[in-house]
Amino acid sequence: KRYTLELLETLCQDYENHFFLWCWYRLFQRNIKILFWLLRWSARKIKYPRERMDRMINLCGEQGAGKSIFFQTIFRYLLGPQFYREFGKWEEFTTSFNGDWAPQNLFVLFDDFKNFWSKETQDDLTPMITRAQNQIKEKYGNEYAIDNYRQYASTSNPNRKAINDDDTIMLRRRNVTVSVSNYFCGQVDFWKNEYLAKHAESKVE
Repeated sequence: KRYTLELLETLCQDYENHFFLWCWYRLFQRNIKILFWLLRWSARKIKYPRERMDRMINLCGEQGAGKSIFFQTIFRYLLGPQFYREFGKWEEFTTSFNGDWAPQNLFVLFDDFKNFWSKETQDDLTPMITRAQNQIKEKYGNEYAIDNYRQYASTSNPNRKAINDDDTIMLRRRNVTVSVSNYFCGQVDFWKNEYLAKHAESKVE
């Protein structure tokens, strides 16, 4: 709990992040237990970045719901952009050469992971999460291994064969899937601007 409170205290030093706390409350369907569990999971990685975690988090919801904002706000903001990387396609991640980003990377987000539910992808993800070392390949022939401290997360759209509307949280192999609300669908930026504008007005008054 202490790490979670420290995480929230750090985030709240930037007022823009106040909006995201309110946004997450709506995003996770006002379920405080799930939100707190995810914040505790995140705080553990921030506090111990060199600790390998044995679960991957997947946020499942409609496009534009604000799923990736949760990871961006916490991990890109607190770890720094050099330790955070997003991939829009599985092929971008599995490219032959990864020496330009993989050695220092601590957090990888697969954004809008279209093939997340396929058996092939699940089979590939499990060893990525559990293996002790990652292989680094540079363009000029150098190849070496480093300890696997990387944390993986993803966002995906609903697949009726994999997740139902009534599912709130689901465990599939080493992946924890949390379904999110469509409250903000396509309007996160609008609500953020409204929120910050009202705060600016209240400060002037």
